[in-house]
Amino acid sequence: MNEHTNNTPWDTGDYTHQAYELAFGPVDERYWIPAAEAERRRQVLDGKYASIGITDRGMTSAIEYAAA
Repeated sequence: MNEHTNNTPWDTGDYTHQAYELAFGPVDERYWIPAAEAERRRQVLDGKYASIGITDRGMTSAIEYAAA
């Protein structure tokens, strides 16, 4: 699911976390990144992508795709 698109990021202790643990057991912290850290990482990527013309979290670009 694109939690950054529909504004429902996962966070420690939230409903999704509780439901997952009840259904499947403890969460593997390597794969479940809390909302604040996920946003920090996205901001780092935003800067890197913007330097090559990709913006809006990968949704738009200023790259010329037509053949020269």
